[in-house]
Amino acid sequence: MAPSSPDQKAVVIGSGIGGMTAAITLAKSGYQVTLAEKSRLAGGLMRSYVRRGFDCEVGIHYLGALGPDQPLRRIFDFLGILPKIPLEPMGAGGVVDRYYLEDFSFDLPVGLDAFAGRLRAAFPSEPKPVAEVLEIIRLAAARLCSPDTLSGRSMIFDLKKDLHPLTKFLKEINCSDRLRQVLSVITAWVGIPPDKCPLYLWSTALASYLLSSWRISCSGARLAEVCAERFRELGGTILTGDEAVRLNVENKKVRGVILKSGLELPAPLVVAAVHPKIVTALIPEGSCLPEYRSKIQSLEETSGVVCLHAVLPEPDHGPVPYNIFSLRVENEDLADVSFIQLKPSGKPSWNILTVIKPSGFSQWRQWENTISGRRGPAYEDAKNREAEQMLGESRKYLGPCPNARVLDVYTPLSLRDLAGSPRGSAYGIMRSVKQKFRTAALHRTPIRGLHVVGQSVMAPGILGTALGTLRTLVPVIGPDKFDHW
Repeated sequence: MAPSSPDQKAVVIGSGIGGMTAAITLAKSGYQVTLAEKSRLAGGLMRSYVRRGFDCEVGIHYLGALGPDQPLRRIFDFLGILPKIPLEPMGAGGVVDRYYLEDFSFDLPVGLDAFAGRLRAAFPSEPKPVAEVLEIIRLAAARLCSPDTLSGRSMIFDLKKDLHPLTKFLKEINCSDRLRQVLSVITAWVGIPPDKCPLYLWSTALASYLLSSWRISCSGARLAEVCAERFRELGGTILTGDEAVRLNVENKKVRGVILKSGLELPAPLVVAAVHPKIVTALIPEGSCLPEYRSKIQSLEETSGVVCLHAVLPEPDHGPVPYNIFSLRVENEDLADVSFIQLKPSGKPSWNILTVIKPSGFSQWRQWENTISGRRGPAYEDAKNREAEQMLGESRKYLGPCPNARVLDVYTPLSLRDLAGSPRGSAYGIMRSVKQKFRTAALHRTPIRGLHVVGQSVMAPGILGTALGTLRTLVPVIGPDKFDHW
């Protein structure tokens, strides 16, 4: 329901893309909204950070489905932020992502028809499996682009089929090992192994990048600032450097948020755009059943990552207009994926290299109780070893990098400290086939007026997080707010 009076109050906790989407949407709908962010600057994982004068991205490396009448463009238009975000389309040379696997490579293009042609050319002896895969992808693209999906009036997947694991589906339609490995790469962007990834999540993620792929030609910090500026234009208030520590709850109804400074923000509507396990810690004892806390706390999370940022001088290496994925296979299954991107740094004569690879929390556990910036030389040595290994990986595809300058390496501990993900998970709660029913209603809580949004609720990434946030808010503001899609 829309607010009954113009001074109806709401509080949003967390200022990543989920929090900003919620805050702007509620402000547009007439709520008086306060956004509380524990960090000094708003933006969460979409905000880049600066090392040696260069912007280093955290959560934004490229975006999908931003073309005309596509879902992310509709969302950005609805939020009123699109005109202030400089965008560059990818795929002009026919390649968005290049996959490298031993002696084989595969180029992911823009466009469903181009993808169909590329698959048929690469796997000419498998016309039937390819046809079945293309049918699933086209259906996912059609669902994504449907206004009813955006407004929450329809499901984004079929309960009978789309919750099956990807690997099982691909084996049932008799895909070769190589075709199965190529098709499984996109699961790296949702943080779920192919044998655990639901068919709908895989097909939706892949379809979004096939619809269109884009890089922002500004920093993630600028995108965060655009969102903050838009929110303030609508009358919103942002409080930074003050963490939410407790929810005020009476008779299982939220009454507001209490911050670490002691400031109390009264509101009958609270949207928590933080990790679900953090939300349960904010709920006072006795305000919900222990079973609810136990259910959330026991959910398996996606893995963490290690990320290298380095700069390469222009005479040595020009920017690469596509992304590189280095694949590793074990027992004929895709074991892990490394992401490599080399693009302009925004500074003359230097390009910035980003390399991301999976990394479990256990590798960094010995430093988990130390404060960021004070973890000592052993931690720095461990990060330096990772940097050398990742530079070595990138040299396979970029050639020698003798003048590379390492800017920074961040680990699961960095993500834990920045985003509040308890074990440094890069993509939040694992929405795997095994957990399909336990994660089905993460946005709902036993506290009236308390809603949860963010990358754990529906899917990670800018599109998944923003779309999940809007669908969560439909019962709050009413579906009519989305009739103009």
